[in-house]
Amino acid sequence: MKPILSISNIHAGYNDKPILEGVTLHVNKGEVVALLGHNGAGKTTLLKTIYGLITPTQGKLETNGKVVYVPQGIRVFPNLTVKENILIVADTKVIPEHIFELFPVLKHKEHSHAGNLSGGEQQMVALARAIIQTPDILLLDEPSLGLSPKLVKEVFEILEVLREKYNYTILVVEHNVLSLSKILDRAYILEKGKVKKEIDDVSHLSQDIV
Repeated sequence: MKPILSISNIHAGYNDKPILEGVTLHVNKGEVVALLGHNGAGKTTLLKTIYGLITPTQGKLETNGKVVYVPQGIRVFPNLTVKENILIVADTKVIPEHIFELFPVLKHKEHSHAGNLSGGEQQMVALARAIIQTPDILLLDEPSLGLSPKLVKEVFEILEVLREKYNYTILVVEHNVLSLSKILDRAYILEKGKVKKEIDDVSHLSQDIV
C-alpha cells in the first residue's frame, strides 16, 4: 500500500539557513506517528514543510489527500465566538454534531468569545477548527503544550477517538512522550535535521529522548 505521506531526502530551512538535512520518512493511512527529538531538531520545520509553508530546497515530498496543520501554541481569534472560530474555515453555517461529541465543553460555550476561554478550551477550539476541515492528514505541533495533566489526557483521548472511530492519519510533534505513547503506532526521532531513528515498538519510549 502506498503511504499517504512520503518524504524522501528533504532539505529545507529559513533564509538560506539549513534546518532539515536529508529527512526521509513515511506515514501510512490511519496511523498516528510522532516526531520526537530535542528543541532545534527540526520537528516544527518539517511540519511546516509538509503543509507548504516552507519550500524544500531538495528532495521529494508526496501527500495523498488534504493536509491540515495545527501550529504550536494557542491559535484562536479572541474577538470571535467559539462558533465563528470553528466555522471560519468551513463550508457550513452549522457546527456538525460530531464536533460537539468530541468536544462537549464547546457546546455550552458556542456563543462565547474565544478570548474568554481557558487555555485548554482554546486548544479544543483550534483542534475542532482543524477537524471540521476533514483532513486526510492532520499535523499537530505539541497539542498538549501548556495544558494541565487532566487536559493533556483529554486531548490524547480525542486523538485516539479520531484514529479508532474516524480512521484519521495524524503526524504529531509532542514533548509529553509517556502519555503520547499510548496512542502511537510509530515514531521518528529527529536530531540536527536528520532522522536518527525510526521506532516501530513505541511501548518502551522514554521521556529523556525529547
